[in-house]
Amino acid sequence: MSSNSYYSSDPESVEVLGEVARVREQIRARRWWYVAESLVMASSLTVFYVAVHAWPDLVATWLLAAAAIVTGLLALLQRHRRSVPTPAKKWENRTLWISFGLVLVCLPIYRFLLPDGLSLWVVLVGLLPGLPFAVLAWRVSRS
Repeated sequence: MSSNSYYSSDPESVEVLGEVARVREQIRARRWWYVAESLVMASSLTVFYVAVHAWPDLVATWLLAAAAIVTGLLALLQRHRRSVPTPAKKWENRTLWISFGLVLVCLPIYRFLLPDGLSLWVVLVGLLPGLPFAVLAWRVSRS
C-alpha cells in the first residue's frame, strides 16, 4: 500500500470520491436554477425599460400580461431552486441596490437626453438596470 493515501486505489476511498463528485454535481444543478432566475430578471428589466421608452402604448396594453408571465416564470424557477447558493447570499442585496440605483440613472436619461422611439442608445441605457443581475448570474455560475 502506498504511503500517500490520497492516491490509493482503496475501494472505500473511490466510493467517497464518487460521493463527493455526486454532491458537487447536485450543488451545481441547484445553482443553475439561481443563474436562470438572475438571467430572467436581467432580460425582463432590459426589455421593460427599452419598451417603456420605445413603445409606451404597447407597454400600457401588455404590462399586466408580461408581468404575470415573468412572475410565473420566476416562481417556477424558484420552486425548483430550493435554496440560495452561498455565493449568491453575499451578492444578492448589493445587486438589488445597484440595479435600483441604475434605474434612477436610467429614467432621467430617458426623460431628458434621448429622443422618443427605438435607437441604439435607448437599448444601451435599457441594459443598465438588468446588468447587475447578469453579473450576479455570471458570478454565481463561476463560483
